[in-house]
Amino acid sequence: MKIMFVDDDTSILSAFKRAFYRSGWDIKYVKDGTEALELLESFQADFIITDMKMPGMNGAELLEQVSKLYPSAVRIVLSGHADEDLSVRASYVAHQWYDKPCNLELLKSEIELINEVRADLPYSKIQALLGGINSLPSIPKLFIKLKAMLHKQSISMEDISVEISKNPSLTAKVLQVANTSFFVTGANVNKVEDAIIRLGTDVICNIVAISEMYSNMGDTSNTYIAEILNRALDTANIATHIADKPIKDEAMLAGLLHNLGELLLPEISPEHMEGYLAKRIIGADNSALETTLFQVDNIQITSYLLHLWHFPYSLIRSITLQNNLEKLIIEELNCEVILHLAKSLQSNQELDERLSNRKDISIKLKSMMEQ
Repeated sequence: MKIMFVDDDTSILSAFKRAFYRSGWDIKYVKDGTEALELLESFQADFIITDMKMPGMNGAELLEQVSKLYPSAVRIVLSGHADEDLSVRASYVAHQWYDKPCNLELLKSEIELINEVRADLPYSKIQALLGGINSLPSIPKLFIKLKAMLHKQSISMEDISVEISKNPSLTAKVLQVANTSFFVTGANVNKVEDAIIRLGTDVICNIVAISEMYSNMGDTSNTYIAEILNRALDTANIATHIADKPIKDEAMLAGLLHNLGELLLPEISPEHMEGYLAKRIIGADNSALETTLFQVDNIQITSYLLHLWHFPYSLIRSITLQNNLEKLIIEELNCEVILHLAKSLQSNQELDERLSNRKDISIKLKSMMEQ
């Protein structure tokens, strides 16, 4: 594994050298963005870990270039300070953000985890494509709508959060930014409304605007996008009705994000989309078909992106296990099982008898029907 650390503070670079001396990784230590880009021409780094504020080229500018030239590289900011605008800009080219001083053992563990997940992706084209995804595609004009809403005196944070929550890809980005170290002043947030309160409406609008600018869906049909996003929203709503209060938020988030990988399939192999659309069963497990056509399935894509963006492992596990019946049947009524139930109900798929015959599940489903 090849890693590059970029920092203008030589004492920080020395600390990295001491901490990673026995890692066995091929590591380069450079003092500025210009030197980093020159070295990358011959040193194809798997991870770029950079300071934010440096003389000349700052960390955001460096990572913008890296995202274009070397999209498969995992991009991490490790910084002690940065202004708010620069932080929002960096969030669209950085996969993760850590404050200085950082627990380097934690950073090492995160690098190992991402590398392990990435190794499961079948070939370099998919790694490069997913590494280059800064913001998942969003249906346009939301920025204009939010701006209009904010001009109304009666608007509330709840109104804005409802509008953003209709768009799972934007929900993911808002929560990712809200939970970066620069903005975190307490525990991580899992609700859009809490994220808006933390970030403020100006930052939220910047995130929306940049999301739309970075939209990379090309000629993909808006009908296809809308179908995926609407299905995610319906699944999230059903999941919140099934879940007990302590896990309602996580169940909703799992529903919103569970099928994001489908949005990226046209980018991986547009020539196979016609065959995919003709053969897929909407809402069902299409992983075998996806693997045949695209060499990867949408759950792998979603899992990798959420690992890159440092979402909670429990959430990623729920999404990863959504079709794994052999594991789900022995789980309690947790988010993994709830996501599978919600997804099946949304798409009118028949539940496996091993789930539908369970007393805890049958009581929940009966209660839902009576509401």
